[in-house]
Amino acid sequence: MRVIAVVVSLLLLLGLYYFTVVRPGELGQKEAWSVLQRAETDHREDPDMNSPLVLKNAFDSGYTVLGLPSNDQRYHRVWLIINSAGPGPAVKMLPSGVHFEIQCSYVKNLQLDMQVNKEVAKFLTSKCLSGQSNSSPP
Repeated sequence: MRVIAVVVSLLLLLGLYYFTVVRPGELGQKEAWSVLQRAETDHREDPDMNSPLVLKNAFDSGYTVLGLPSNDQRYHRVWLIINSAGPGPAVKMLPSGVHFEIQCSYVKNLQLDMQVNKEVAKFLTSKCLSGQSNSSPP
């Protein structure tokens, strides 16, 4: 009976560890970053690099990914997950440090047309309203 209690206690502790440390941490964020990397790779040679691109349920991940045009010679788009945010950094963006431009009207319409995470919407709105191009998320 004691062995069963110890095993159950260990399983509960492992579950608690997973949901409080691993899942919100780097390992728990791996899928989001993988989706952004795949979007960048798959759309690197798209003919139209001047228009935003939305990938709903990108690669069956459940994430909605937004590709925004940039003036960078290496990275023609900056990719963001717009329907989810997480701990550190709250806005998932790849590559970081690459400038992008977005019209405020596009951000507003995007929020009307689909689910946009509150932190992501705030980030995009701050960039379009301030007249800045992007550098990196907060």
